[in-house]
Order: sequence, then structure tokens, then C-alpha cells
Amino acid sequence: VLKGVLWHQGEYNCGTSTNPDSDPNGYAARIQALVTNLRNSFSKPSLPFICGKFVPATWTYADGSPGAFTGLPYRSTVEAALVDLPNQRTNTFCVDNNGLRGRSDQLIHFDAYSQRILGQRYATAILGFQSDPLKLYLGGYLTPSQLANATLTDPQGDIDQDGRKNLLEYAFLTNPILPDSGSPVTLSNVVVPGSGTFPALTFLQRTDTEAPRYIVEVSNDLVSWQGNEAGQPAVTVQVGPAIDHGDGSSTVTIRDVAPLAPGSSKRFLRVRVSQP
Repeated sequence: VLKGVLWHQGEYNCGTSTNPDSDPNGYAARIQALVTNLRNSFSKPSLPFICGKFVPATWTYADGSPGAFTGLPYRSTVEAALVDLPNQRTNTFCVDNNGLRGRSDQLIHFDAYSQRILGQRYATAILGFQSDPLKLYLGGYLTPSQLANATLTDPQGDIDQDGRKNLLEYAFLTNPILPDSGSPVTLSNVVVPGSGTFPALTFLQRTDTEAPRYIVEVSNDLVSWQGNEAGQPAVTVQVGPAIDHGDGSSTVTIRDVAPLAPGSSKRFLRVRVSQP
């Protein structure tokens, strides 16, 4: 499962004697288009994209001696495009180069110490996105300014006013800004030879590490609901293996353990979703 993109490039575009032309002034538009195209190509609108600044213009080595690299004449133009990327595309971040330094023999490249620090900064950035899976998901549909609006990103918010809260849009992988007319859950009857006919629910669920909790509950009156609880007899059971879609999601069918019977009281099923 693709979790994110780490992008450390742009030195070429900071130069002057290049063929093809480095076109530093066009870098901002190109990197924004790159983010959009990658997300479209992988069908992952929320895909995190982390970029980073270049080797600093000046630094101090561990022994106190100074270092400098002036080989990027259009550094300010290209780095400005990298820094501005989070203002143009959601779920993007630019890692800073403060305190880092170049190699003494290859100034354009970070030394071993700086590579380790840079790696830690990249890791911190990607973990920051993953710390709020719902907001990360919404970032695939909202603009940067909208994503900064706490009202819009509230788990109980309903951006498209279709009656499906943001948490449910996330759980069932539906579009939070496009009203949904149908239900993400399908009701059916499952026949078990020798046992009877059982009401069942089929739905798409997340299976990645950021997945919420899905609990199928049963009720006789739409007031009191019961789901499977540790140490208690099961009230629902999964029907066969889940269908893995290979993208961090699967389709699963859960049935009631109580069969339908002529003249029996009504039986209701629902899926309850909660944050992990």
C-alpha cells in the first residue's frame, strides 16, 4: 500500500547552464501538477507528498570550520516553490534544512550527519499526516484553506449535507464533498443449509492501519442495540472470507446468528463506526 511520496529534487532547476533549460520560474507550476498527476495516477487523492530544501548556502562543520555552497543561482526561486507547495496542495509539507550541511568533497550533497537528520524530518512529517487519518482523508477533497477549517474537518461534520458524517465518509471510502444518494451498506438474506435464513449486511471497510472500528449490531426494537462483546455469546458472525481489494480495503458480509422465522418479531441490523 502506497503511504506517501518523498521528493528531494530541484537542484537542476536552480542552475543556468543546463540543457534542456532549467526553467526555474516554471518549477512551482510543474511540482503542483506533479502532485496532482501522481494522486490521479494512483487513484489516491489524499496521498501525502513531502519535499525538502537543498543543502544550505552556508553552514558550520562539527569542527567549527565554515562551509558554503553558491552553486544554485536560482535557489530562492525554486525553494520558494517548495515552501509554498502546502499552500497550493493539501497533504503536502516542505522539510527545512536548518542546521544541515554539505559534504566537504561534494558540496551539493548532504553529508552523512545531515542525511540522518533529514531522514528524521521526513519521517516526522509523514507521521504527522498519519496521526490524523480522517483529516488526511479529507485532504484529498478539500483545499488547503478548507482543510484548516476545524468545522469542516470535524468527525461529526457533514460537508456535503447528505446525512453521512465525515467519519462515515472516511470509514466507507465515499466522497465527503459529493452528496451520496444510496447507502454504503447492503442488506441481504444468507441461507445456511440446515440452519435457516439469516439477515446480513455487506459493506466496504478499510483494512489499513488507520482503519476505524466497525461493529455490526442487532436490535429487535431500534432502541436497544447489541454487538459482539468479549466474554459474551456472539450475536453476529462473518460470512466467508472478506474480499481483499489490494488497496487497503475489503468487502465483508456479516450476518445475524439468529435465523429469520415466520411470524417472528422484527430484526434490525446496523453498522456502527468509531474512531480507533
